[in-house]
Amino acid sequence: MPLRSRKGKLFITFQEDVTLFNEMQKILVDNIGNKKKEIEKKFIEVEESNKNYKLAKAIKQYLLSNAIFKMDSPIDPVTIRKAVFEEAPDGALNDNERQKVFQKVSVKFYVEPEKIEQYLYSDIEDNYLLTGYEPIPIEELVKKFNGYILNSILFRANDIKITLPENMIELCANIAQQKVMYKMVLDKGVIYINIKAPSSLHHNQERYSIVVGNAISNIVTTSKWNIESEIFLGKAKKKKKLLLSMDESFSKFFIKNNPQTYLINPQLIKDLNNFYNLKVVINKNPIVLENNIFVPDLAILNNEKIAYLEFLNFWDHSYIKEKEAILAKHEIAYFTIPLKEGNCGDIEHESIDPKSINANIIGMMLKKKGFLQTQRESKAIVEEKIPELNDILSLGIVQSKYVEKSEMKKQLLEHGFIKKGTFYINPIYEKEYTKKIESLMPNYSMVISFLESIHVDPEPFLNMIGYKIIWRSFSKDDIIIRKI
Repeated sequence: MPLRSRKGKLFITFQEDVTLFNEMQKILVDNIGNKKKEIEKKFIEVEESNKNYKLAKAIKQYLLSNAIFKMDSPIDPVTIRKAVFEEAPDGALNDNERQKVFQKVSVKFYVEPEKIEQYLYSDIEDNYLLTGYEPIPIEELVKKFNGYILNSILFRANDIKITLPENMIELCANIAQQKVMYKMVLDKGVIYINIKAPSSLHHNQERYSIVVGNAISNIVTTSKWNIESEIFLGKAKKKKKLLLSMDESFSKFFIKNNPQTYLINPQLIKDLNNFYNLKVVINKNPIVLENNIFVPDLAILNNEKIAYLEFLNFWDHSYIKEKEAILAKHEIAYFTIPLKEGNCGDIEHESIDPKSINANIIGMMLKKKGFLQTQRESKAIVEEKIPELNDILSLGIVQSKYVEKSEMKKQLLEHGFIKKGTFYINPIYEKEYTKKIESLMPNYSMVISFLESIHVDPEPFLNMIGYKIIWRSFSKDDIIIRKI
């Protein structure tokens, strides 16, 4: 790599000259359909003839990462090798014997003998064929390569520290929407951003390094910025700690990647509105709590109350704990939702499968935190309608808050109802409903659907008849109902 160090500092030599890039990209363009090992030989010739061998090798690696290589065999090469070995268990001593073996095996696979020889070791990567390469405009290629080099270096960082002026706070949203693990602080007109580096993670390092690279490309192509990071180079026992420091004077070397931002399922927004009468807005702006900057994905409005949701594509326990510690100081409904596939740590932590995210899951979270009332409570606030006695008698159950506000209490007691928990219930119906719920166990969704069909708030009713809801995670598949 084009690196040098001096007095504990690391310096990267970013490229501007297009000559070597032109020569090496041409190798790929001219060799579509050829084997990888043949293309590698051509690259090595350029590397060995160039004064800067390390630079040429780094360019080769970058170009190859953008090329498409595929195995050239419609038949599994392992199957072919097995058939060849069965025909010649002791090997073929000369070319004539080899051709005889290929002839016999070709009959089994209905192909020409020369194809058997061609396919025999086609699953070895060196024998893959170059099937596709999209040439990159040369000046753009050079700048993308510079970004590739910077990201490769930052992969070895401890943490990545960035400073921006306050008037660039909108850039915080662009960074956070790449789903990096971030901490952002606004202090005296300066934004301080700390991005967790890939090397500090236990899992998903490569996937995470891509989003870090996307976030960095947003930063280094702006008008005013500074990055500092401790970089660890060398082998495990001989690692050398070097300080990398860069600012906007390097911007000319880079090009913005224009990466996609995190996409919210539009059906989730519709369902939250339809099922819970919530106004949901996709958030594109940072919010500042004292000095801390957060960038939630959704803002949810419920009358005069507001809640924020942030989906965590990458996370570990320490990251969530740090976020929660900051948010705990503020009286604000801010939910972080760790997605199961993004776990970058070693330990278990409740998380949710992205495929199972729906309005019910979000609704349960909001209810649990007291931001959203149950459907029955929410309806009562709007209508404040006391149920008719005949309706109660047919259902055999009513929440006590309605009874206390009416003349019904005495009449219900006369009809054999008893007060239990927050309900007035006929003992006969209690047994009937308990039996029904037990028949639906352990399907949590079916239990909830049944209770809502008789206009009963699930959690207090289940508690009343001796059951407890256990929230093992945000996913309905992980919710269990257990006898107390």
